[in-house]
Amino acid sequence: MHKYSFFRYGLVGVYSVVIDYMLLYMFFSILGVSQNIAITLSFFGSSIFNFYMHRIYTFKKKDSKIYYQLLKYILLIVVSYFITIFSINILVDNGLNIFFAKFISVCIVYIYGYLFGKFFIFRN
Repeated sequence: MHKYSFFRYGLVGVYSVVIDYMLLYMFFSILGVSQNIAITLSFFGSSIFNFYMHRIYTFKKKDSKIYYQLLKYILLIVVSYFITIFSINILVDNGLNIFFAKFISVCIVYIYGYLFGKFFIFRN
């Protein structure tokens, strides 16, 4: 695995979170989409960016295994999605703002997402 992949993972993660928050704000605050649908649309929108950037920049994969990697990434996204929806709903129900709850959910999925990506999705 390439040197500094954890740092690059974090950098891509920051950009993904910015995209996720922009989409969440647009769907929830501007367009008035319901909470769970807004979370879903923003989550999957940023996940597309996330996959390609982690593949090319974080883990330096340019081989022809993109479809196999994408299938494994989808598994990660499905698990992450349910953790995100569950944690945000619990936190919002307990009085937290949706955007702060989203931040906490990002922190929850960050570490296992890196390990899953490094050792399962984009491993050598």
